Amino acid sequence: MAWRRTLARVGWLAPISQFWDRTSGTLIAEFDQRCSRTTPPIVMLRPCEQVKTAGLLLERLRGFANVEIMFGHAAIDLQQSQEGVRLDVRGPRAQPLTAAPI
Repeated sequence: MAWRRTLARVGWLAPISQFWDRTSGTLIAEFDQRCSRTTPPIVMLRPCEQVKTAGLLLERLRGFANVEIMFGHAAIDLQQSQEGVRLDVRGPRAQPLTAAPI
């Protein structure tokens, strides 16, 4: 529920969704999810820019003690075993790094 509240706070969840014609700017259709008996209210997720999505994800991930955020790195291998998950990354200077199993 916390994630849902965060999305509602930034305006990404909305009870009403609208579809517009880009060329004419005319409203084509409008759906009010609160009128539906088969779906819970406020279910529509609005389109959002990557920079806003990244900000929300960073905010959320910083709350986990076992998460390390590494900018400028590329994931080069991901392995899952009984012990956990292992992610190998390549850093900005092309040096390989191996994260401990989680």
